[in-house]
Amino acid sequence: MTARHSAVRGRIGPTLVHALVVIVLVVGLLGSFLVFSYRSTTIAAEEAVSKEASLLAAKLEGTLRRIDMSLTTLREHYVVADLHSPSDTAEGGADDLRSHIHQLSRKFPEILSILITDAAGKVRASGFAEPPKWDIADREYFQRARSTPSETTLFSPALLAKDPPAPAVVGYQSILDAAGEFDGVVSIAINLSSFKSLLAGATTGSKGMVAVRRSDDSRLVMRWPEAPTRINQPAPQLAPFVKVQAGAHAGVVRGLSTSDDVERIFGFQTLDDYPFFVVVGRSVDEQFALWEKTALMAAVIAFVTLALLLAVQLSLARSRARLAQNEHHFDALIDSRHEVTCV
Repeated sequence: MTARHSAVRGRIGPTLVHALVVIVLVVGLLGSFLVFSYRSTTIAAEEAVSKEASLLAAKLEGTLRRIDMSLTTLREHYVVADLHSPSDTAEGGADDLRSHIHQLSRKFPEILSILITDAAGKVRASGFAEPPKWDIADREYFQRARSTPSETTLFSPALLAKDPPAPAVVGYQSILDAAGEFDGVVSIAINLSSFKSLLAGATTGSKGMVAVRRSDDSRLVMRWPEAPTRINQPAPQLAPFVKVQAGAHAGVVRGLSTSDDVERIFGFQTLDDYPFFVVVGRSVDEQFALWEKTALMAAVIAFVTLALLLAVQLSLARSRARLAQNEHHFDALIDSRHEVTCV
């Protein structure tokens, strides 16, 4: 019996080793596949949001550059027109300025309005057919221009334009007189609604988002899907803004969206010459939904395969055990007959 038990243990040892090898092999292959496919999904999502953010930033920067150049041209035309002077030359210059404003308005569909004001905020020239009866002295951007005049192009927070009443961001420059004193503002109101199709055209999925924020204080300028209650609200903890503040011009991060608390993979891109950055986000749940289904199927297939392999191995082990047992019985029978014969 002792010899028999030793033989059984001798057969069980290799069987367990083979089983362990099979388990390690199957689990290792499954783990490698899951890790590789997860990384591939992550890289694909990161590249997609990065490219979308870069493309949108380039288009937006092109528009703002045109605004910048137009403001400079209008300011120079205003100085040449010298609207403060009652002379015939000034009147001719004013006609040229109005003509230039109207042409610019027609060629630039993103423009809501063009205004040139005096130092008190009263409109002296505009793209309207009739001079407006309102002024812009109450506007924050005008007050800022008056307190710290600069011929550099600046941009207002998102606001509701006076005419027509639509969401807008105003690009503006201060007008300085010969003594360098504040003499008014030239401004162009940019229609934010004209960018809806651009933002909505980004491929982000049903839970994705696209946003434009200020790079100086993180305030929201526009977003798709729209979130009107969030406009002008800062988000200093937003992962892309933290990166921008640290000096990054572009990148990819993962974090929660402040507008709806959805975890997303964000691609962001700052504008080189203007205080804005573009954020494109894809929902983590959506991006990894297919991977999760694939991973589940792969795991089921792997474990079913492992179970079958182990079952086959167990069956073979039992067959070998029965065969060994039969051999033992046969040897015992032969031995007993041999003993009887000898007697």
